[in-house]
Amino acid sequence: MLNENEYQEWRALPATKSFFAYLNACREDAKEAWALSVFSAESPTVEALKNARALGGVVVYQEIIQLAYEDLASDEEYIGDVSP
Repeated sequence: MLNENEYQEWRALPATKSFFAYLNACREDAKEAWALSVFSAESPTVEALKNARALGGVVVYQEIIQLAYEDLASDEEYIGDVSP
C-alpha cells in the first residue's frame, strides 16, 4: 500500500497528470454527447439503456478523477498489499 506521501508523488507525476486529464476529457466528451442527444433511440427502452450506460461511464470517470488517498487507505483490506 502506498503511504500518503507516495500517493501525492504519484499524483504529481506528468504521466499521472496526463492520465487524469485524459479521463477528464472522456468524461466531458460523454457529457457533450448526451447533450447532443447522441444516446437517443426510437425505442424508449433502448434510449433509457443507452443513457444509463453513458451516465454510468461518467460516474466512473468522476469517481476515479476524484480519488483521494483517504479513499485508498479506507479500502486497504479490499486492495490488499500491492508491494512488488
